[in-house]
Amino acid sequence: MNNIDLLDEDMLYYSDEEQFFLFYVSQQLYAIEAIYVSEIVECQTYTKVPNLNSFILGVTNIRGHIIGVIDFAQRCNLQASQITNKSSFVVLKYEGQDIALLIDEIYEVDGFSDEMKQASPEFGTVIESRFISNIVTYRDINVFLLNLKELLSLEELSKEVITNG
Repeated sequence: MNNIDLLDEDMLYYSDEEQFFLFYVSQQLYAIEAIYVSEIVECQTYTKVPNLNSFILGVTNIRGHIIGVIDFAQRCNLQASQITNKSSFVVLKYEGQDIALLIDEIYEVDGFSDEMKQASPEFGTVIESRFISNIVTYRDINVFLLNLKELLSLEELSKEVITNG
């Protein structure tokens, strides 16, 4: 009978690092707490919903669920995303809502300790500072850790745009 000792090679280590999903939009690296990412799907068709902000692309059907689609770039007042073969929808489950973010490219998932996180500057960032909770220097690149409470504010997302007509 063979004895198998899993502790020799397959040692599990506890880490206090919070896991983040990293992605590119407009050639800038961003990160979202991985706990909120429920799945990643390739871009698919969506139906435009009238009278909503331009950053809300519409709704799509993902595995039988109707989910709102937000262009992350437009949400952050950047140039609208151009869909390529690397573009994806990142489906987030946040405060009871499923929301798909259109991103340019998936990077990876990695952990950041609290010691790595630096305060977000009040000005001089690519996107509004309210959307950034912290900044981390990762592989010599500044990564913006996103503040989902501001980015996915249901009050702002559900606000109708009044059109003249």
